[in-house]
Amino acid sequence: MSELWHFTCAHQQKKIGRYGLVIPRNQLALGVCLAWFTNDRTLSAEALGLTSHTLPCDRMEFSYRVLDTECCEPFLLWARRTGNPFVGRLIDDLKRPEHWYVSNVAVRVTQDREWRKERHA
Repeated sequence: MSELWHFTCAHQQKKIGRYGLVIPRNQLALGVCLAWFTNDRTLSAEALGLTSHTLPCDRMEFSYRVLDTECCEPFLLWARRTGNPFVGRLIDDLKRPEHWYVSNVAVRVTQDREWRKERHA
């Protein structure tokens, strides 16, 4: 599998903590707990589904490289496998779900301290 990445804002970065774990969180739109990743960090926040009209934070402020890619699954494969009826809520013309990965277990990551969103926008 190719490299996977996780993006987060400052307050969620603290939850990753010194142990470097992305813990699955309740996804209200899907009714399940998942952690989210991507195989393409050149995509926009819109394409990655990281825009928010209710949260004032930058959800691409910090980038982490996934250390345990074997516990991550392509989102579209997960959607077909689980038959989750709410998947359509997350996808529109601007999003690129073929680049999304998910996990329902904690995933080890390491922060990319060289990441600067402006450089990659």
